[in-house]
Amino acid sequence: MKPTEDKLLGDLFERITNLYQQARGPFPYAGCRKLYALVGEEAKDLIPDLDLYFSDLAGYCSRGSRVVKMSAREISHARKTASKSFFEVHPKYDSLRVFITEAGTPDLFRCLDLYKQLRVTLLEILDQMPESH
Repeated sequence: MKPTEDKLLGDLFERITNLYQQARGPFPYAGCRKLYALVGEEAKDLIPDLDLYFSDLAGYCSRGSRVVKMSAREISHARKTASKSFFEVHPKYDSLRVFITEAGTPDLFRCLDLYKQLRVTLLEILDQMPESH
């Protein structure tokens, strides 16, 4: 790798580490429960589905710079995991988006935004890695 690529990768590792530390905060139960109160059964599995989605992403992001030591299979799975937003993985919740706002469900809104940043940063890191890894 060239020095500028090393610097970029170093910056990305620092960013993902900082984002991961923020993501270790509390789960957005209040926002999820508020959605359930608004729409009922449509949101009944939202908490476990969000938890699994967040856990999968966090698992890769928690590795920080150790991501470069993943096998080709792990990299492929990480790329697949990071390539889709929560709503792409779970389109059944797409109609809930209108209710997820900074004012209405601030904890859930912030959490989804944070995991979007984690996801995008992970993809940027994976894009910097050689394909033949």
